[in-house]
Amino acid sequence: MKLLTHNMLQCHIKNVKNGYPFKIEAEKIETREVDYDPDFLRHIFPRLQWQALKEAADTLGETDLPTEVTEEMLEDDEFLQKFHHALLEVYVEEGALICPETGRRVVTSKFYAMSQKGEETNTSDQHVGKLPPSLTTRIFDSIRSFIPERFHGPFREHERGLLLLERRIQRDFLNDYRKQARVLEPIIRERGVAIGKAIRSSFVSGKSVTVTYDDAKNSGPPFGVSESTAELLKTVEPLLSPIMDPFLDGVKQPINEKLKEVEKDIRRAFVVGAGVSFITGYVIARLTHRRRNDA
Repeated sequence: MKLLTHNMLQCHIKNVKNGYPFKIEAEKIETREVDYDPDFLRHIFPRLQWQALKEAADTLGETDLPTEVTEEMLEDDEFLQKFHHALLEVYVEEGALICPETGRRVVTSKFYAMSQKGEETNTSDQHVGKLPPSLTTRIFDSIRSFIPERFHGPFREHERGLLLLERRIQRDFLNDYRKQARVLEPIIRERGVAIGKAIRSSFVSGKSVTVTYDDAKNSGPPFGVSESTAELLKTVEPLLSPIMDPFLDGVKQPINEKLKEVEKDIRRAFVVGAGVSFITGYVIARLTHRRRNDA
């Protein structure tokens, strides 16, 4: 595992708030020569957490990196060489990553193999989340399929860098989505309660359930919602109705079918009851009339 890889990993165990960066427990460290590309270093630098890289490098005995980096340093070849070495040439061959909050260990070789394949790394000893198949991998696989094998080498380092960048963007997106979902959770739950009450009311009255998600929205966000939450709700709202309405249709279908069955049973019981009442009344009337005649 390179320190470039380490810099883009975060622990996604449920309820963990301080999952970055992983602590490194290195058992075997190697140095592997990688072609020096200063343009790549300048390109990747803004996407790195420098303090995390500095701490990781120090942990592995690479203490040449400065605490802070200026724009002028990105033009200094001596600094870029040290940056290149720490970021791309230092390999943790064997060891583990440790979640800073929970202390859970992730075997580095196992994780890196999974991340390269785009698999879900959610096993009994690791939980970093599920990501969709890599677009970068598909693109580079397509490129390799029609160029000679001797030209594959130059693509590998750029592919790895782009793959890790893609994974980081995906994770950032998923984290933002989860945060927004938590903000909107009370509002969605309140609307769910309103829909549940409407369904219960229809069921009790014996009427078909016709409630929709739009009915639960009322005239706008609930009273007391912050301006930022209201703005987020306004953005997300158009995406919710197309999803929620088919869901509610599926919920209402068995309920309405059951209501129709109950309605038929009630009608049947009413007809039978009316018939029995008529026959009983007729028999009583005949018996009463006969007794009067006998008297």
